Amino acid sequence: HARCPAPMSTEASPSRARDDDDAPDDSAVAPVAKKLRQGARHQPIEYIPGSVMRVKLHNFMTYTDVEMEPGPRLNVILGPNGTGKSSFVCALAIGLAGSTKLLGRADKLSEFVKRGEQSGYSEITLATSDPERPLVVRREIKRKDSSSTWRVNNVVVTLDRVKLEMHKLGVQLDNLCQFLPQDRVVEFARLTPESLLMETEKAIGNAELYDMHAELIRMKNDIAGLEREVTNKRAKIEKLRLENDGVERDVTRFNEREKLRETAAEMKTKVPWLVFGNAKARWQNSKAAVLALKKSILAEEDKLTRFKTPAVKAKDELELALVKQKKTNVTRKTLAGKQHAKKELLEELGIDLEAKRGELDRARTKATQRERKIKEREKELRDCEAALARTPPPVQNDGNEEIKDLKATKLDLSQELRALEDDLDALNGRDKDPEHTIAHVSKQLEHMNSVRGQRVRNAANVSKKQNLAAFDTYITENANYFVKPVVGPLLSLMECANSDHRNMLAHVLPNYAFAEYIAQTRADYDKIKETARRLGVDVLIVDQIDWQEPDVSALHKHGVTHRLDQTFEATPLVKTALCKIGAIDKCFVFGATPPEKVEAVFKETNITRACTPDTVMDKKGSRYDGTVASISTAELRKNGNVFTGGVDAAEKAACVKRVAAARQQVEVFAKEIGECTARKKKLEQDIEQAQRRIQSLGQMQKLARDTHNKLTGNVATARAQLESASRTLDVAAIETRVNAELKAMTKQRVVCCLDLVELTTQLADTTHEHATRTLRCKELGIQKAYFDAQWDAANAANDKMRKELPAAENKLRENKELARELRVPAMAATDQRDPGKDPTLQQQFDQWDDDLVVLEEAIAMFENEADAIMCPNEAVLEDYKSRQTQIAEIESTLGAQEGSLGRSTGDIAALKLKWLPKLRELVERINENFKHNFASIGCAGEVRLREDPSGDRFEFWKLEIWVKFRAATDMHILDAHRQSGGERSVSTMLYLISLQELTKAPFRVVDEINQGMDPVNERKIFKRMTDAASKDSTPQTFLLTPKLLNNLKYTEDCTVLCIFNGPWIAEVAKRWRELQASIQPVSPGTPE
Repeated sequence: HARCPAPMSTEASPSRARDDDDAPDDSAVAPVAKKLRQGARHQPIEYIPGSVMRVKLHNFMTYTDVEMEPGPRLNVILGPNGTGKSSFVCALAIGLAGSTKLLGRADKLSEFVKRGEQSGYSEITLATSDPERPLVVRREIKRKDSSSTWRVNNVVVTLDRVKLEMHKLGVQLDNLCQFLPQDRVVEFARLTPESLLMETEKAIGNAELYDMHAELIRMKNDIAGLEREVTNKRAKIEKLRLENDGVERDVTRFNEREKLRETAAEMKTKVPWLVFGNAKARWQNSKAAVLALKKSILAEEDKLTRFKTPAVKAKDELELALVKQKKTNVTRKTLAGKQHAKKELLEELGIDLEAKRGELDRARTKATQRERKIKEREKELRDCEAALARTPPPVQNDGNEEIKDLKATKLDLSQELRALEDDLDALNGRDKDPEHTIAHVSKQLEHMNSVRGQRVRNAANVSKKQNLAAFDTYITENANYFVKPVVGPLLSLMECANSDHRNMLAHVLPNYAFAEYIAQTRADYDKIKETARRLGVDVLIVDQIDWQEPDVSALHKHGVTHRLDQTFEATPLVKTALCKIGAIDKCFVFGATPPEKVEAVFKETNITRACTPDTVMDKKGSRYDGTVASISTAELRKNGNVFTGGVDAAEKAACVKRVAAARQQVEVFAKEIGECTARKKKLEQDIEQAQRRIQSLGQMQKLARDTHNKLTGNVATARAQLESASRTLDVAAIETRVNAELKAMTKQRVVCCLDLVELTTQLADTTHEHATRTLRCKELGIQKAYFDAQWDAANAANDKMRKELPAAENKLRENKELARELRVPAMAATDQRDPGKDPTLQQQFDQWDDDLVVLEEAIAMFENEADAIMCPNEAVLEDYKSRQTQIAEIESTLGAQEGSLGRSTGDIAALKLKWLPKLRELVERINENFKHNFASIGCAGEVRLREDPSGDRFEFWKLEIWVKFRAATDMHILDAHRQSGGERSVSTMLYLISLQELTKAPFRVVDEINQGMDPVNERKIFKRMTDAASKDSTPQTFLLTPKLLNNLKYTEDCTVLCIFNGPWIAEVAKRWRELQASIQPVSPGTPE
């Protein structure tokens, strides 16, 4: 892309040169003297309306900022490929309301904004009928949403407004005769004669001939169906009449039978009325049943009203009685509680009285028994002291020394046991290390001996991933924690039997690809990404499998045997990942094919990469020219050992030795653990025996102390009882005190009894009142239950009838709807006549029986009589009538269609009479110009109008270009098979030049049409273009080309615009303009 593009333009006008037929070769042509235009570059009045006066671009394709001022006649835009010539063509198409499809390039509008920029614009100034008021069309484009804004003379307008302005000026960007960009040159050469005629008509004048031609095609297509239909109808009428003439005598035989059937049919019209009458009667019965049910519901609702008042009254009285009953019950319970409290107080006073009396009796008894008790207490004391004397006192230190020795021994044994347990734990811990070593190294040996293990090792060696085996172990151990299986490395999942194919895969795929792992979900990738990063392993997310088995059978003829992703066995998941990593789906496998043949295949097909058993070839396109490509060839690396594997013998021997050493350590540790376990068991037994002896000695000492303490307590108790019995008891004082207390308690009991009597009386009255109110509540409850039962019964009956009402109403509606539905066919049977309202119909029905069964029997009798009439062919009459009906129907529409067809044919003839002379005159003028132009280059050419043989199929009219480039050949139609590319380019340019003076298009664009011409033809064509541009009122022409021949002859009407780009072009362009300004003379009246 250009960094700072800027156009540079020069204008030259040599003296009138001699004809090109006399021009010498390039090498012999002397430089032609050029003279500068006097005064300003171009005046606005020189531009015809619709021609381009100025083009200004900002951030458009390759341009950052550029401004171009083309001349009013022939403009040659010259510049190397990639400098931005076609950007000018794109600017005209995009900036003048043309579609991006016209360019054959990008489809999105945002792709026309310069890379790295967010917006850009094109501003094109077009000449109008007023030289002082040109039309400035500006289109601003945004990359973000591919939107654009239109401005005309700095006023925001719509796209339709811009298209309207272009139509007024005659701009036809979709016409290849006016606008021929680089990518559509081939399209013009491939135009069919029919399309060439339409495009030519469109380009001439105001497209009047094109509109008439299109209208003729439309009108003819519109009546094509009508013509076929009229012809077919005429033939069908003739055929139907001939068929009816042959069955005329059979028709009479059917009339009698039809009369009988008509009678039966008339009788059948009464049948639906009888059915309707029955349905109507059922409807009336349903209606009466619904009315009766509604009356019953109203009666039950009256009962509900009558039972509701006494039920409510009984309910209110019951609630009031219950309240009074509850209050009486509360009073009764309160009095009963007080009565119960008085009874308890009276009982407590009686108990206290009896207790006082017992105390007095006990005092008197104690006085009489005192001597006897003293003797008994003395005897008990002597017995307790004798027992205490017989029991020896406990020795304080008896057994303490032995217990102390036993505890010391136990402590020593416990310490020894703990040390032994520590040793045993250490031995068990040390034993786990060799066991782990055995398991780990055994797995490693198993991994070494497996094919997958060898593949993992090969993948690690090829990709330089030293921790690949550790990561593979991590994936295997955590397989149950993944949503979907995590698979890899990819080398372990590929099976390739062919050594050449293995070499191709090893060459095309990058080394790191063989060690890749695949996670099928984002969640699994998040789980393992940290471990993968730490171990330096790559993980690829493939959440969608889009690989499908390709079909390369169409390429077998070119030597292709496979696509590279078909050369090995793997799951679609693995192949999807490898296609993303190494693009192996873009690489094709050849057999033993020479490189020259592969290069030929590259040119014929879209293949860009190929592998043979010895080479790898790549095709790459040029950044500046999409038609140029380079092919690189590299020798195929013989690296097939990637898919095979071997085990390092030294490493395997080391692993076996480690396993043997670890097993020997396990045996030694097992022996030491057994000895420690036996010693531990012996220490535990000694500790337990010492503990039992300590417990036995402690129990013996405790028993001696308890016995001595018990006897000592018995002696103390006996002495206390003896002292208590020996104390003197004052019986007289006790009697005086107790008698006074008894008198007070008796008086208190009398008062309590009087209160109890009063409470009992009140309780009896309250109980009577409560019983009375309870009976009243029961009476009111019975009354309420009676009224509720009556109301519930009436309500249930009402609910039942209300539930029956919807069913009855539904039945009423069904019967009504049925009657209404049956009335429809009844009315239809009598042509919408009601016998109740039509006396004539009723009189007709009265002559037949009203019983449905009898009527149906009569109908059957008439039908049987009709069926008894034998006919040779029952379908004759139906066919006859059907044909008569068809003839009438066809004739009813045929007249109108024939009239319409005649009018349409007349319109087509009138329009053709107006169109054809003008078309023939136009083709004749084009032919004269084309002949003259071809003769000027020493060749022959004609333009012929080829009419359709039938004369009215206007879409098949053709405009043929006949050319002859060599004297020894005949004239032939121009096509892509007979003439060369250069000859087609010459013919195209001469045809466009032939149209130049006939067309009213304001400008014409031709991009790189001269690239296929030889120097002689290019020079001749350029001279014809300059000659055509020198004529008055010729349209503005733009010729874009990357190169021109030296010493071409220019006229004053030719403007050359040279386009370059690069980091210093802006400065050079500025100096060039300054130089132009300094050497260009200033005409009088022109400001400097």
